[in-house]
Amino acid sequence: MKTIALILDRFDPNRGGLESYACFLLKRFLKKQGEALLLTGPSPVNVPPGVECISIPGKGPDFYKGASKQLLHLRESHLVLSMRHPGEGTDVFLPLGGLFYDALEARRKVESAWKRLPSRLVRFASTRTRFFLGEERKFFQKGEGLVLCSSPLVANRIQKRFPLFRGRIEVTGLPVNPHQFRIPEPGEAESLRASLHLPPKPALLLLWVGNDPKRKGLKQAFTVLSRLRKRKLEAYLLCLGHHLPPRFTKSPYCIPRWSPDPSLFYRASDLLILPTLEDNYSLSVLEALACGLPVVTTLANGAHVHLENPVIGRVVSDPLDIEGLDAAVLSLLQPNQQAPILRRREVVSSFEDPHFARIWKVLNSKT
Repeated sequence: MKTIALILDRFDPNRGGLESYACFLLKRFLKKQGEALLLTGPSPVNVPPGVECISIPGKGPDFYKGASKQLLHLRESHLVLSMRHPGEGTDVFLPLGGLFYDALEARRKVESAWKRLPSRLVRFASTRTRFFLGEERKFFQKGEGLVLCSSPLVANRIQKRFPLFRGRIEVTGLPVNPHQFRIPEPGEAESLRASLHLPPKPALLLLWVGNDPKRKGLKQAFTVLSRLRKRKLEAYLLCLGHHLPPRFTKSPYCIPRWSPDPSLFYRASDLLILPTLEDNYSLSVLEALACGLPVVTTLANGAHVHLENPVIGRVVSDPLDIEGLDAAVLSLLQPNQQAPILRRREVVSSFEDPHFARIWKVLNSKT
């Protein structure tokens, strides 16, 4: 197979998300092929040793225009993977953030009603937005590309928006580190709570994870917490994320935290609650299941496909259905000795080794 060339406009794996996944892929490609190429923007951070890096000046459309010029010299020798805004020069598209059009619409949904129409008009009128929509359209109109989707939800959106696309669409999921995210040993949750300065058991610790409070339903999660406390349950909401609104973090029952290793907080918690308004495939759901945690999320989260067994978790149809979220949380708070094992088993195929084996097989079939 040709050497992999991966395009991502910003590279700092510590930020998580796309950049962390890109780092994982580059390390695996390097191990498989002995070489890998990264095309990224200025000042990349923590590029894996051994990966050749081409830093392209400029941001936004300027970066992608510069990357297109570089690809003129690389197309014959490299298989080009783009993780955002693919164009004609891209062979493989990994839309972890979904289609750009859908991302714009998702932003509209979480805005105040009075802002939705004017904000939508402003976004779609901007030259930047038109450029990125055009690049995405060029890739799908070209026809022979390969798309690696994180979930069936993304695959269905692509088929709906680009029904004439003649390329391949494969659902490959996301990877979870099975050693980092694991079921806690007996007594480990209690000791972690002490070392992390969290409320001791038997207090209930609900976990919420995300850097986009509106889209990930922080308000609804906090409302469910309030209902639990009105029942005289000693419950707290542990929030892992940035940009959290002060009206939540100032509450004595909301605990804002952040860590490069979130697995410690998963192992200390009792349940993951993620009342998502829109998410292609929440990695936090996979991480929680790998740690044996029950999960409550919504149909708007592509990762709900892992929660068909009610012992593993609950899926609520409407993210704004507080009654449904409340009932789902209550139903999962009863201890079940076998449930953690069943939850972890549900995501075994998403562990790093089988995930990359699937990616590698699909890429080899491409060439």
